[in-house]
Amino acid sequence: MTQLLRSNIKNHNNKIVVLPNAINLPAQKFERTSFDQRPLKILFVGRFAANKGIHVLMDAAAQLNNGGYKNELEFHLVGKGPLFEHFSTTVKEQNVVFHGFADDDKLNSLYKDCDVFVLPTLFEGMPTVVLEAMSYSLPIVVTDTGATTVMVDSLNGYIIEKSDVKSLKDAISMYFVLNEQAKKRMAEQSYSRVKEKFTWPVIAQQHLELFQQMAEQKT
Repeated sequence: MTQLLRSNIKNHNNKIVVLPNAINLPAQKFERTSFDQRPLKILFVGRFAANKGIHVLMDAAAQLNNGGYKNELEFHLVGKGPLFEHFSTTVKEQNVVFHGFADDDKLNSLYKDCDVFVLPTLFEGMPTVVLEAMSYSLPIVVTDTGATTVMVDSLNGYIIEKSDVKSLKDAISMYFVLNEQAKKRMAEQSYSRVKEKFTWPVIAQQHLELFQQMAEQKT
């Protein structure tokens, strides 16, 4: 949307301000202590719709299983939607778990229990679910679309190509072979980034400063 506005508004430099989404951090910081559990638990959270790239994730899971990772990985998918029945009934991989709808308690438990968050979405704005996963110190694997690169880079995860099974598979494989210290650094980067840049107190202050600047410009 920002690029679209910039391409259609003349002299836009002082007219477009980007303020990101935000979340509330968990009431108590979750201290992630295990970074080498097996099987590695991979979490997806989202609506089961065509744009979320679930077919990409399932293809990557099948290929990874065929490549020797069947006992090394677990895929946990949370959410409902028009494609839930299709995937939950046709996917036969034994290490793929479809949780369906999850209330806050169950979802927070999965954020804590899993090791890495994956969102192979085809198009997004700025997905709040990525920020939520970061608030639980999860490294992120996400598609380069919308504002995802504002939240994720090589310090706290992997940016993958859209509709690219190999790109997703490679990212999971690369994370899998990292040592514990490297995984811990990624986890810490996720939490510190969301705390410093994407909490409501931070974003509310940015809104306030913008409104003050606009008021000053009118006087």
